[in-house]
Amino acid sequence: MDRSPRIPEISGRPGLVRFGIFEADLSSGELRKAGIRIKLQDQPFRILALLLENAGQVTTREEIQKRIWAEAEVDFEHGLGRAINKIRDALGDSADNPRFIETLTRRGYRFIAPVMRDSIAANDPGEGTLAANASLQTQPAASVLRRRSIGLALLVAGVILAAALYLLWQQAQYRPPRLLQATQMTESGRVYPGELVFESFPTVLTDGNRLYFLDMREGQVRPVSFSVAESNPHAIVVPAEVRAPSLADISPSGSQLLIRNRAPEIEQPIWVVPPLGGGGRRVGNIMAHDATWAPDGRSIVYATAGDIFIADADGSSPKKLGSVPGRAFWLRWSPDGKRLRFTLIDPRSHSMKLWEMSADGRSANPLFPSWSDPPAECCGNWTPDGRHYVFQATRDGMTDIWVAAGASPRFAANPSPSRLTSGPLSYLAPVPSRDGRRLYVVGAQLRSEILALDSRRREFTPYLSDVGAVSSLELSKDKEWAAWVSSSGLTLWRSRIDGSQRLQLTSPPMQVYMMRWSPDGRQIVFMGRVPGKVWKLYTVPAQGGTAKELMSEDRNEADPTWSPDGQSIAFGRLPEYMAEPASPKAIYIFDVRSGTVSALPNSEGYFSPRWSPDGGRIAAMPLSQDSLAIYSFTTQHWTSIAHCSVDNPVWSADGSHVYFRSFMEDGHPTRRVQVSNSSMESVLALPNFRRADIIDYSLLGLGRNDTPIVQVRLSTADVYSLEWQLP
Repeated sequence: MDRSPRIPEISGRPGLVRFGIFEADLSSGELRKAGIRIKLQDQPFRILALLLENAGQVTTREEIQKRIWAEAEVDFEHGLGRAINKIRDALGDSADNPRFIETLTRRGYRFIAPVMRDSIAANDPGEGTLAANASLQTQPAASVLRRRSIGLALLVAGVILAAALYLLWQQAQYRPPRLLQATQMTESGRVYPGELVFESFPTVLTDGNRLYFLDMREGQVRPVSFSVAESNPHAIVVPAEVRAPSLADISPSGSQLLIRNRAPEIEQPIWVVPPLGGGGRRVGNIMAHDATWAPDGRSIVYATAGDIFIADADGSSPKKLGSVPGRAFWLRWSPDGKRLRFTLIDPRSHSMKLWEMSADGRSANPLFPSWSDPPAECCGNWTPDGRHYVFQATRDGMTDIWVAAGASPRFAANPSPSRLTSGPLSYLAPVPSRDGRRLYVVGAQLRSEILALDSRRREFTPYLSDVGAVSSLELSKDKEWAAWVSSSGLTLWRSRIDGSQRLQLTSPPMQVYMMRWSPDGRQIVFMGRVPGKVWKLYTVPAQGGTAKELMSEDRNEADPTWSPDGQSIAFGRLPEYMAEPASPKAIYIFDVRSGTVSALPNSEGYFSPRWSPDGGRIAAMPLSQDSLAIYSFTTQHWTSIAHCSVDNPVWSADGSHVYFRSFMEDGHPTRRVQVSNSSMESVLALPNFRRADIIDYSLLGLGRNDTPIVQVRLSTADVYSLEWQLP
């Protein structure tokens, strides 16, 4: 008895089965793609035929085994998985993003694409055909020619229509690439992962032979070049005026880099630097926050405020392309030069969304308008052939690489992006290789420790070691309690300084940035927001309870600080790179009892206030963060006491000094300045930690006896190569 399985007939109708641009000939056992035969072994083809027979329905594993497998074949599970993979390879399908064959775990498979069935029949010309031919021959010659011309025209129109429909169908049937493997390129762990909240972006560029990215050394970020043949990156020498360089783009020829400053200033000069360094020139008088080369390499597109301009490579002949409702970063042209895509930062909520603008600037629209809410996408690049567009997006706290069709999603039937990576690292700043065969990305993992300086031994010891990574930490006035913001969920917590009596005070979706204890230790005021909304000030009981919004205004509020009597809260506004542009920035006083708000006299242009322990003064910074000033309630005047970069000023317990970190200086020294005479001394810097794995640190606050409490950032990120399978 012949027990070998046979090709199943589809509903009793042997013939051709069409799906997409494929057709399966069930009579001959052949699979064709756009008329070209594709090699598919006998057993996988029989499984495909069975799936087509049950199209739209589940084909169970038991049915496949019964209909296809011979009894002598015992390794069914392995054989079935291998056969399904061969079918998917032939169809260019993916288990993660199926277009044809869907896997139902532990149940079976389902063919999900539309199927068209044709029967095969040999239709010999019959009497009707012969009669028609005879009738045609009796018509006048002119009539025959006219009919033939009409028929030819209809045939040509049909061919054109079919070609157009085929092109539209191809566009609608976009197939994303599939990730094969990730390979670590660098091993330093010091690649800069960016800080998007400060409009500081990670960047990877390539000229085809070398990679260019930002590297961290002694707290300073520097551009470097790297090749696989070399073990260590080489620093790129940039002009001395560029104190905090950031890579913007590389020219199409690979011979010139665009570089700007990662400085607190809203707009900065743009520089052109050779890839191996050793020179550079400023691009005219352009002031911008980002720029990119045009595909022809002879002009530059740049963004300043809410406008996008194009100019010659030397900065001359600037021309406005258009305006957008926010600040545009990561500008990238399509390979054909017809479209410009960029990351747009919302001026109020600081959320990030991908946008597209036509080359003439006449139209600008969100790329995926309803894909995510709130949006959290960034940093996109086209593949060299323009077929794919890759970018980073954050979903459920994880940042991965996503891919979409390079064509405008307005003209595609399936515009939604597909996830390419899925952890365990955060993958950032994708750039395709120049041959399009792989992606280069930054792979980052947040690692940090909280340390306190032992003033007697001059050593750093672990502090609150079991709370994990934090973005902010504050001690109560009596130094018995700690409040912190968890970096993973941006939630607010508090506990005793020994870690006991831990309590979570806020929950997602609320995100917390920083907080302050009330003088009596009963309340905490914090700066928080719901994603997609502005930053607001809230108070929450230290023993737990409902957070209460302080003010109902629809503006960003930031950096609250209590008066020593607990009756007032001073707060400021955010710099324009974190909040509304061109809006008044000053310091305000909120009266806790009456709920009224008043402006601090002469405080225009200052932010981030800190109330002194005696209540008579407020320390604050100008929006440029290039100095520290003290406001006296007695004189109602400001006095500058330090002229250097300033981050997170903290009063000493007795109010005689202010501590701060100078983030633009080598080693990021923490200094303290005496308020009475402006004398300044260094307290600590990066070399004091004496650990090679520490690449940066931040000053969190002061403990007992004004002991500095810091958070150190450990080796976090490297460049990876992602090999992918293109459809």
